[in-house]
Amino acid sequence: MDYSAIFGKRAGQYIEACERWPDARVEEFSAFFGYLKLQQGERLLDAPCGNGTLARYVSNLHQYQGVDPAPAFDRACKIAGVNCKKTSLRATGLVGASFDVVGSLTGVHHEFNRVELYQEWFRLLRPGGRLVIMDVGRATPVGEFLNDFVDRWNSNGHQGDFLHEADAVGLKQAGFERVLWADAAYSWELPTDKNMHAFMSKLFGLDLSPDLATMRHSWLGLGWRPSPGSCRIPWSLRLLTAVKARVSHYD
Repeated sequence: MDYSAIFGKRAGQYIEACERWPDARVEEFSAFFGYLKLQQGERLLDAPCGNGTLARYVSNLHQYQGVDPAPAFDRACKIAGVNCKKTSLRATGLVGASFDVVGSLTGVHHEFNRVELYQEWFRLLRPGGRLVIMDVGRATPVGEFLNDFVDRWNSNGHQGDFLHEADAVGLKQAGFERVLWADAAYSWELPTDKNMHAFMSKLFGLDLSPDLATMRHSWLGLGWRPSPGSCRIPWSLRLLTAVKARVSHYD
């Protein structure tokens, strides 16, 4: 299943997790927003935008546009007043060369036809525009947690195609330049282990209901250790950035 099919089924649970525990991924969204490096007046495309959480970090100095194919995410954005278009990620129908930055947080690993995705993002960026992808990397603890633990406890499974060298090649084939890799490390945090168990169960659609002890054991592989006062889960994603040249032969 691709992103559209996956979140056509479980977007509601994802939204519930974000609304009940809005602070769990603050470090993640703060880090991602920092990597976007938005300048005054720049126009940002958030793809996919989910329930529009990133829009809360964007000030009136910037212009925000979200896109997402999942009806439940589109409704959540409309309710929250977030500028979102319900559309395919690979064929948005948006005007070409109209964005300064395209940002994508943890949606790419659900897309298996990334050639079309990268071509569309290249088309949408203005010359000199920037692409910032922050997503799960192949052969990482987070990737193993998702494709092992989440896969076993979600009845629809989870087999993400995580970022790897072919993505850098695909971006260059689409016309991007200055393709660079980096790592982003931070934590997910909630007051208690029980809160984190409930949050992850909803966020990842764990309808087969792992108990708290089982989930705690899975966290060990992420570097978690029990601590009083809060539950902090070490989390890390790969950062893949690229630029559309100011003078290009690909338009």
